[in-house]
Amino acid sequence: HRQQLINRLEEHVSKHQSFLQKELNIADLAKQLGVPTHHLSLVLNQDMAQRFSDYINLKRITYMEERIRIDGLKKYTLETIALEAGFNTRITFIRALRKLKGSNPKDYFRQVVKPNTGISRKARR
Repeated sequence: HRQQLINRLEEHVSKHQSFLQKELNIADLAKQLGVPTHHLSLVLNQDMAQRFSDYINLKRITYMEERIRIDGLKKYTLETIALEAGFNTRITFIRALRKLKGSNPKDYFRQVVKPNTGISRKARR
């Protein structure tokens, strides 16, 4: 039963990109899935070993990685992409990246961008 909820959660979050909602909370997501909030919390904490905020922020970071791999950083700043990905503020994004990936934005996303997509000189500094 728990594995089914994990599968539904992953499918729902990927399909609907609910992590892009800046004000998303566990109660909203549980409602979208049609399960009690405490049940979703239990599955996240015990079965997936993640807090809700870490789970959602990791989805947001993954979304940013994909955008940067496709578009590079010539068109948008990291802050613009972070806000588009659902982070409320630049600081929230930086804290989440440090906690979940152990790096600062500049160093982390420099590794993400393929050499041929290029990072503008401005973004390198």
